[in-house]
Amino acid sequence: MREKIVFLSGSNLVKYTEYIEVVKRKNYEIIPVEVVSDTEDISEKKMNRSMTLKEKYGIKVYFISMEELADIEEVAAIIPLDEIAVDNVRKLLFYRNDFKNSGKKALEICRNKFLQREHIVEYSPKYLLVNSENVEEAIALLEYDKNKFFVLKPLCLDSSMDIIKINYNSKDILREMCIKHGSILLEELIVGQEFSIETIIVDKKIKFSNISETRTTEEMETSVRFVELQNTVPAINITEFQKNRLFSANKDVLKSIDFDTGVSHAEYKITSDGQVYLMEIASRNPGAYMLLLYKMIYNPSLVELIVRAYLGKEIDLNEIKYNNRHAAEIFDVSVEESKNIKLIIENGKTNDISIDIENDIPALIKYSDEKKELKSGYDWMNCLITYL
Repeated sequence: MREKIVFLSGSNLVKYTEYIEVVKRKNYEIIPVEVVSDTEDISEKKMNRSMTLKEKYGIKVYFISMEELADIEEVAAIIPLDEIAVDNVRKLLFYRNDFKNSGKKALEICRNKFLQREHIVEYSPKYLLVNSENVEEAIALLEYDKNKFFVLKPLCLDSSMDIIKINYNSKDILREMCIKHGSILLEELIVGQEFSIETIIVDKKIKFSNISETRTTEEMETSVRFVELQNTVPAINITEFQKNRLFSANKDVLKSIDFDTGVSHAEYKITSDGQVYLMEIASRNPGAYMLLLYKMIYNPSLVELIVRAYLGKEIDLNEIKYNNRHAAEIFDVSVEESKNIKLIIENGKTNDISIDIENDIPALIKYSDEKKELKSGYDWMNCLITYL
């Protein structure tokens, strides 16, 4: 019997199809799992993605309970594909601990932005945890300098959902968010360049790190949101001084949360005087189409390194080759930016988005024909994948 690699939130393999290629090449059995309870309805998106996996790849997605997940035998690795999956890894550790993972402390902290502030003090902006009991105290803080902006952050949401810039004039939003989320972070607004660092860690040792460059709607005067507009792998507009500061901070952050094994995706800002601030960190692969960008730039790809890490295999840094190019995902692109497209993928929210990087770049992934206000990553109209 072949050993299994289990993917949690496994219907997402439709989006991250390179995992299928890598695992098949290694001759492991692919077991995509969606953990469900008796009272939970399975979303239409998960069902559509599961049907695509079955029809195109012959891979069945298993909708099972946590107890059934704990009983799967011959498991070589368990890989989380989104934030819900990270939660399920943490819960699974109460049933079994015979697999490589980020570690209990890292799993808990990476899923809660307040805990990140509490445990990673050196790289945190000033903050206040706001709830119904102290919301008026927080509003008084806003009133002290009515034109000064702060950032509101829910503790556990992803895709930049409900992260918003406010000042005293928008204080009612703070009250509304407290009612909606219970508790919410009010943070100092950091002005600086934004980057992410993707890191492969095995047994608490960093095996690979790359700095990617990020642009968000924060740069738009009319927006109070922080939705991604572009990610570039590796970063272009960065100095050696900034690289050194970011890599040093990232190493400190991973050590402070006792990160054991897997992949981390951390977002940072660095100010003009070189101060680094952690915006947030996740113990999973980067989202959107970042994995594809890495495949366009590095060999072995990030997916290959992630699978090796969760299998506990050795990773030789000297083996990793960089092709001296830069790849980007650009969201909500205009017609002018979308010229020379070789591939257009319709209905990108549910369809298989496998792209042949030799023949299909640049590619345009379409979600909708309707232009929306960008409140989160769920509002993108399209995405251009291209070399720069």
